[in-house]
Amino acid sequence: MSPRLRQLGLLRPLVSAGLLLLAYATVGWFLQHQGVAPAVWLGVAGFAIAKASILTILWKPVRRLLLLGFQSDLGYFVLVLSLASMAVLSLMWIQLFAYGLVVVGAALLVRVDTLIANWDSIWAWGLLWGLPLTGLGLSWGITQHLGWI
Repeated sequence: MSPRLRQLGLLRPLVSAGLLLLAYATVGWFLQHQGVAPAVWLGVAGFAIAKASILTILWKPVRRLLLLGFQSDLGYFVLVLSLASMAVLSLMWIQLFAYGLVVVGAALLVRVDTLIANWDSIWAWGLLWGLPLTGLGLSWGITQHLGWI
């Protein structure tokens, strides 16, 4: 490994970035296999962009809002209701829930690696929305045009 690449911190997030790309390519393959409407594809892309924004640019306001919710009984009540709803959804749609957990976990791993490598939030944001959209596009293109399913 060259000292310049090590100094720039470019190599650290490569493995986690590959996992994020692969996770979204798998989600795209699942969506293509299910034959969902284009609106669902746009929804997944919007989710990827929103997740990237929350993990990077909007992290401080979101963190403050979450911590404010834990300072009252109403906040704990909303937390319990949210967890109960997620438990029901995970049991009803186990495969979709599993894909969602993998995608969120891979994005968190990329964000942690970019923080360790001292990347700027804008660069991390670009990576966190660029890779998912690339993975979705690759899976759509391969299954749509080459017919691989």
